[in-house]
Amino acid sequence: MAFAGEEGGGARKLWVFFMPFFATSHIIPITDLACLFAGHPGVEPTIVTTPANANLIRPTLDRHAASGCHVHLLLHPFPSVDLPYAIIADICYWWTTDIAGELGIPRITSHAAGVFPQIVMNNLVKNRVHDNVPNDSHPFTIPDLPGPEIKMVKSELPEFLQKHDFLTQAWDDLKRSQLESYGVVVNTFYEFEREYCDLFKVVDSQRAWFVGPLALRGKREVEAGFNKERCMRWLEKKEIGSVVFVCFGSWCHFKDEQLRELALGLEGSGMDFIWVVRGGDDENMKMEWMPEGWEERVKDKGLVFKGWVPQAAILGHEGVGVFMTHCGWNSVMEGLSFGKPMLTWPLAFDHFISERLLVEVLKVGVRVWDGFRSTLQNEKVVVPAEAIARAMKKFSEKDSEEMKKRAMEWKKITGATVEKDGSSYKDLNCLIDELLMFYEKKKNDSIFEHYLQGMVILLPLCYRRVPSFGFVSLAATRGLSGVGVPPRIIKVVFTCRSREIGVMLLVLMLLFTVISMLAKFSRYYLKPENAKCTMLNIEFHNVTLKHA
Repeated sequence: MAFAGEEGGGARKLWVFFMPFFATSHIIPITDLACLFAGHPGVEPTIVTTPANANLIRPTLDRHAASGCHVHLLLHPFPSVDLPYAIIADICYWWTTDIAGELGIPRITSHAAGVFPQIVMNNLVKNRVHDNVPNDSHPFTIPDLPGPEIKMVKSELPEFLQKHDFLTQAWDDLKRSQLESYGVVVNTFYEFEREYCDLFKVVDSQRAWFVGPLALRGKREVEAGFNKERCMRWLEKKEIGSVVFVCFGSWCHFKDEQLRELALGLEGSGMDFIWVVRGGDDENMKMEWMPEGWEERVKDKGLVFKGWVPQAAILGHEGVGVFMTHCGWNSVMEGLSFGKPMLTWPLAFDHFISERLLVEVLKVGVRVWDGFRSTLQNEKVVVPAEAIARAMKKFSEKDSEEMKKRAMEWKKITGATVEKDGSSYKDLNCLIDELLMFYEKKKNDSIFEHYLQGMVILLPLCYRRVPSFGFVSLAATRGLSGVGVPPRIIKVVFTCRSREIGVMLLVLMLLFTVISMLAKFSRYYLKPENAKCTMLNIEFHNVTLKHA
């Protein structure tokens, strides 16, 4: 039965396992990457996931399958002893590097974060300059960064950097695994993080491929049923660039008090908006935090969703002019892919670092709040409605035109990078080609090793009856079998059950040869009949040597 790489008993494809971390922000980009792999002949991708997460993946896979790009889902214990030829696993699965090494296959590390936040976190782990600041709000400079100077405050760092004993061993395991893996694939593109990509290749990976934006490459439009239809109908009625899209990812959430302030801020801005509130898929779920009468007051200006929406489709609509985001990396990539300037409201982990890239390096973003902010949930400060409205209004002013132009320029760049001869297009093909070459080499080596399983080819000096045959006789005493091909092509082959024994015997053979030469060969010639072994005078015929 053909399975996982077999085609009706024919040639086997390059079988690659994709192992996403079980969070939406990790699953989506690695699913997009698997679909891109499926578009290449000779590659068969399989996503390893749980039944609970399969429903999130299947719509994307079904859509690509309709165009002939098939990705398998593995939802049960492996039904075969067959091994994949490569593993592309989320960085959280650091242990897959060791397993892949034992199996002799490459493990590629997949990142949900961009290169810039990774470089910043690495440098802070090494230098820990933030440990010397007088308080959590005191700014410090990120060391050893190319490009413009970047300042941060301790309260906005990931929790593992704020606390010495928090996830330090886990971080060490992740980075060791990444450096020892075959390479790293990142959802970014070279032009976006040029200087940081160059540094990343040198200090943080053996190889690196920048293949994003994955959402743009896959032309992904996640099925969202009624939400999608309702959203598109509403947007069609709005002026170009007039709508603010407000979405904070799949797992970030606010307390009720902050939700009320956000609602009032959206209303106070006077701008049209689409707001995605994290709270489940139940359209009838009551939102008790909502200000009294608010829905009625904004019914012509705003649209509120309580579940999943097609983010890429919304951002791609010309009616949307601004994206209010938590700065999760997938959202950063999608916002730039569609040329949207961003209102930044980072919440956790690397979000504040990614915000620095948008606001201070690329200058395509504006902070919603300039007061105290923290990645720690118990330190969150409620951002007032007035500040939210004030930040939104900046995009209705003339001063924002340059920022909008810069954002639209990135739309052109991202479009070019995924087309043929673009940097991401080339990197994706380079990654697949390298895996195919690794696979072909391993396949050829396997054929050779099958023939030489426990075999050593002895190539002694070309004299008649050289001491190698005496060595074969000694090998026979260890229960080994061998082949002798004498005079003109003097070659002895024997098989053993251990490569280590084979190497040891080869070294002994060379020593035997040197000693015999020094002793003037003739005194140490070993006659075949005395060796209790069989000699052949016909080249390339095999005969088994057995110790008598």
